[in-house]
Amino acid sequence: MAAAAAADKGLHLPGGKAQSFTWRVTDGAKYQWDISAHGQVSDGTNDAYDGGMRLSVNGSNWSHSGNGRRSKDGHEVEIGPWTRGSLRIWRRIYVDPKVGYCRWIDIFENTSASTEQVRLKYYTNIGGSVDTTYTTSGKAALTDADWGLITGQSSGGSRPALVHIFASRSARVRPSLRWQLNSDSLYYDLAVKIPAKSPVAVCLFEAQRRPYAEAQKFLKEFSVERELRKVPAELRRILLNMGGAMLTLGTLELPRNEERDLVVKRNGDELLGTLLGERYLVETGLYGRLDVPAAEVVGFRVPVEGEPYVQLGLIDGQVVAGKLLADSVELRLPDGNRQTLAIGDINTAAYRLSPERPEDIEAGRPMAILRSGQRLFFRAADLDATFRTEYGDLALSPANLRMVHLDTPDGGLHRAEFRNGSVLSGLLLADRLSLALDLGRTLTCPRHLVERFEFPGEAPPERPLAELTLRNEDMLRGRIVEEQIEVVTPGGRNTFRPARIAEIERVEGGPMGVVHMKLHDGTTISGRLAEETLRFRVEPGPELPVFVGHIDRLTCPKGVHDPSKPPSTQPASTQPTTRPTTRRVAAHPAGGREAADAAVEAQRKRLLAQRERLAAQIEEMAKLRAEVSKKANGPNPAFDKAMAEFAAREQALHKEVGAIDAKLRQLQDE
Repeated sequence: MAAAAAADKGLHLPGGKAQSFTWRVTDGAKYQWDISAHGQVSDGTNDAYDGGMRLSVNGSNWSHSGNGRRSKDGHEVEIGPWTRGSLRIWRRIYVDPKVGYCRWIDIFENTSASTEQVRLKYYTNIGGSVDTTYTTSGKAALTDADWGLITGQSSGGSRPALVHIFASRSARVRPSLRWQLNSDSLYYDLAVKIPAKSPVAVCLFEAQRRPYAEAQKFLKEFSVERELRKVPAELRRILLNMGGAMLTLGTLELPRNEERDLVVKRNGDELLGTLLGERYLVETGLYGRLDVPAAEVVGFRVPVEGEPYVQLGLIDGQVVAGKLLADSVELRLPDGNRQTLAIGDINTAAYRLSPERPEDIEAGRPMAILRSGQRLFFRAADLDATFRTEYGDLALSPANLRMVHLDTPDGGLHRAEFRNGSVLSGLLLADRLSLALDLGRTLTCPRHLVERFEFPGEAPPERPLAELTLRNEDMLRGRIVEEQIEVVTPGGRNTFRPARIAEIERVEGGPMGVVHMKLHDGTTISGRLAEETLRFRVEPGPELPVFVGHIDRLTCPKGVHDPSKPPSTQPASTQPTTRPTTRRVAAHPAGGREAADAAVEAQRKRLLAQRERLAAQIEEMAKLRAEVSKKANGPNPAFDKAMAEFAAREQALHKEVGAIDAKLRQLQDE
């Protein structure tokens, strides 16, 4: 799905060398990790494991038989996906070359339209029976506050003790652990809910140390927050069991402390104390100068060393950016002394956790996300959300939308996501924006500076809806508007009310519009859809005349098209301003039967040749669009214009192909 493809950005290793298993690598503490195709460690060093970190999902063991993908630096491998029902699962395994440990991040993507409840189990068989344990609280038995455990043998020997880190200190989600003394088995159990069309991830660390005291030293000194900085930001955001002392507002990430304000310097030093000063003066450039009270700030980041440009996070979830007019901040240390810190020497500065500045901040207003990382609340009525699609220009309502993505470099087109889960590709027509901000300023900027618009709010009530998946991976949820659908078969024409239809699926490799249809009574039929378009209404949202050649699959649960439950009405402004015609023009060759047949055959051959040329042009246009997309580097109005031109030309070519297919069908009927 398009939405899922976008979510993948940053979650997976970029293309690298193929890894045929087993993957053997030594960490920074000189311990060996031998990883199998299933993402398990086989033996480790001196039989530390007899198979560790085996994953099972809903009772089925995760397995993989192909190659993995190795990072360019050789420190990480990714395996998968493994598909189980509506779940796709990858395993990323990283061996740290400095500190010395192995980290697993397992990514679980729910491709269905509803939340999935998933049971996870991790099983580790340790190389020998465990007769001594040590936890992060310094005790032998786990408490609710613990986030790590050591297992080992009191007799010492050559086999390393194992360190198991299963959560961060303040994580809300923690797996439960099961093990017994004098046994060699350790289990993690975790039940997770995965939202529809979304990914989540679980992160676990393992380390080997010898002698046992070195394992204790490692656990005491290990900082989950520090090591998680090595994880891509997009991946960190979806970790279930490693949250806590890190505030994430879009691309702004602020390490935080529960007791004091925290300043992280460029050289890695961390200073605790109290940030002094009553306000922040910021020259934004796009919407003027801001005077922000310190009480409304949660922290700031300085992206570039030595520069006064900052990203300022606010307590309501907004992020503003610009030149900080002060060249330093003052920090009162716990001993009462004060230290003046130059802005250019700071990486991040954040206020301590408190009810006024909580651990998580939910943004509850319509928000414009700029490519610079700024997050700005705006008045939704100011946004002209007219969307140019292959089905005409649609005036979309922000009340029906969850998000509009403008930063889609893979396809060049923009993408509208509706509250009901529908996804529609096109182009936002407004090329210059003027939005009233909650900050009391007006943001006036070209469209290419905006990455996306978000419209927080509750999803519509769950109810049965038809799902229409298109060949470009768009997905629309709603209702068929047509009173009946006609299918042409060798035996004649058949008409069906939408209430009878359970599924329509295109015939792989067949002509456009040729489908398999299944009815709710179990009847199946194959043939060609008689009309060139099928009218479909997103619920709630616009009505679209979908070209039948774009349909991949349509599923209709029982009751969706019940006449006693009419579809919701939409204002006329949500309808396409242009629609493809479905009128047919008859053509009858003159002359005798043989001459007529010959004329028809000649016309059919000409049409097929013309269709083949158009198909080649469409393929060439797709290649050109991909090349232009690859060359785009940052905001570029010319890029947006080129994408619009490509989309318009491809749409015209598809219409020409549709017209030819209609003529071919007409010849067949005659």
